[in-house]
Amino acid sequence: MYELSNIHINGSDLAEAISTSTQLTEELSSSLADIKTLESLSQGSDRTWTGQSKEIYLMYLDILIESHKELEKIVKNHQKTVKKLKKDIKAYDEAGTMSTIRSI
Repeated sequence: MYELSNIHINGSDLAEAISTSTQLTEELSSSLADIKTLESLSQGSDRTWTGQSKEIYLMYLDILIESHKELEKIVKNHQKTVKKLKKDIKAYDEAGTMSTIRSI
């Protein structure tokens, strides 16, 4: 169980987390596009490549596509969460309650 007193958020680390998740989202999207291109090219080569090896390769690409989609969802959710956390921290810091607490 987590206690609020054990949480410490460093602003520069939060900014780095946002930047990293943004970069990861872009890289995953690019990688997914590349895999889909490979899949399309592989499916279109019916005359030159047939048989079990092609079927296994296409199944492997399908697994990669599905795992990339799932990972992309997770990373986008993480990105949304850390951005909201940054916004909420700023709003909390600017709230009148914090001014009162700091003046004590």
